[in-house]
Amino acid sequence: MNSITRRIATAATLAGAAALLLTACTAGSTPDAKDSTKPSASATTGAASLEKVTAKCENGAATITDANKQVTLGDCKTVTVEASNAVVKLGNVDKLVVKGAISGVTAGEVKTLEVTGNGNIVTTKNADVKVTDSGDQNDINKK
Repeated sequence: MNSITRRIATAATLAGAAALLLTACTAGSTPDAKDSTKPSASATTGAASLEKVTAKCENGAATITDANKQVTLGDCKTVTVEASNAVVKLGNVDKLVVKGAISGVTAGEVKTLEVTGNGNIVTTKNADVKVTDSGDQNDINKK
């Protein structure tokens, strides 16, 4: 498969995943929709079906490129998430950069967060994180 065909196939796959994600997000917007704090069965089943991998922090830095996987990493000074369609669980991070698309990233304490990808959900344990979001349709949750 040549690189152009591969890029078209990747773009089509990401567009389809984004459409499904956006459709699932709008399902609760109708006035008669039942309010629930529990995740849907499809959301919990999807994460459970991803292959689980553990990333490594070397010399204070890690780059996560494992697309379509559930990735775990403990504390690390600098973390870059380049993966798309991934579930990423991190410890405490000084600088977190999210370049991928349609990923869920949960971290402990984060000092700075930079998001350049699109359609990501990033959750940190601290409310005082400095955020720069130049992507589209990202959801940043600071607890």
